[in-house]
Amino acid sequence: MVTKKSNVTEKKAENWLRNNRNIISNSNLSETADYIAANVNFDFEQKQEILSELDVIKRAEILSEY
Repeated sequence: MVTKKSNVTEKKAENWLRNNRNIISNSNLSETADYIAANVNFDFEQKQEILSELDVIKRAEILSEY
């Protein structure tokens, strides 16, 4: 079940990706995942979970779950 909050977050992420393609194309996966986690309106606990993961693939996977 998709909640209203996740719809808003998903729309914000889609808009951000559309407007910031240059950041993604000019960065590596680690920098991109960190940038998104730090700048999208996640709860502190969600940001902490993402940013504390050292494995970049796992960090991107966690990010994609939100």
